[in-house]
Amino acid sequence: MGGAQSSEIKAGSAVTGKWCKRVEMPKGVVGEQMPGGMRPGSSFKSFTPTLLQELLEKKDAKALYAEFEAEVSKDCGGEFFSGWNSPKIMEKVTKFQPRFAEKRLRVAYHMVMWYQYVYNQYGGSTTKFFKYYMTYSDLDYNVPPSALGDVYDPNKTYDEKDITVVTGSTVAASLKDSKAVDPRGKWELEIDSQVPEKTLSFGEMVITGTDKAYKSKGSCKYPVLFVPWSSKWECDFELTSPNVYSFKMSSGSGEAAFTSPTTLTLTMATQWGTMQMTYNKSVNGSDLM
Repeated sequence: MGGAQSSEIKAGSAVTGKWCKRVEMPKGVVGEQMPGGMRPGSSFKSFTPTLLQELLEKKDAKALYAEFEAEVSKDCGGEFFSGWNSPKIMEKVTKFQPRFAEKRLRVAYHMVMWYQYVYNQYGGSTTKFFKYYMTYSDLDYNVPPSALGDVYDPNKTYDEKDITVVTGSTVAASLKDSKAVDPRGKWELEIDSQVPEKTLSFGEMVITGTDKAYKSKGSCKYPVLFVPWSSKWECDFELTSPNVYSFKMSSGSGEAAFTSPTTLTLTMATQWGTMQMTYNKSVNGSDLM
């Protein structure tokens, strides 16, 4: 199973959690995916899921929500290159919870952390990954906090290593007995899916070929000292297991795991570290002809 679709994140019906897997919200709960990486505050304040907008309107809590988000962004690492400070976010949740309760709402902060080890031509790389999100529960639905999972616990030690050897076949395990996914087409990067941090500001690729001989040609953009840079690549996709392809570039190697007919999880290891991201199919291969 892959991460939440872009449409689900925008709506608030699902978020992407640990191991970049989809976390569906139960009825009466809206999820708000939080950006990670450096200085995430402005992106955090500028995004409100549509279902959350409706819930806040229903509960007359829009002003309270705006105040809460502004304080989290300002006081909890949103304006710093080091990113979010989870204990401070939890302090804000505790501070604002009585006021949300008056509106018949419960807010919860979720943070998940994991380590991944990916083999590559440099031997391998272990990297710490994070995902952050908020949940807003309508108390009229009586959803217990335990049903939400991965609620941040300030008393838990999150630095205990949970190291797993990750390959594309692990990511795409849910499709191992499924019909082969046709990788051909145009794929676009889901910007907020990048872990451990949002490095690229743009990414797309076109996969062409027949049967097991596929080629990927793509481009991306990324800031270097606040100056936009771009890069292009072209490489072969080699089938290694059902719906999983390995590839090599000058900057590193990795695997593309097709977790659904329209979603792929790309894990790439370089000499600078490991990164993972989601691409969504925007144009079918037959429509590129």
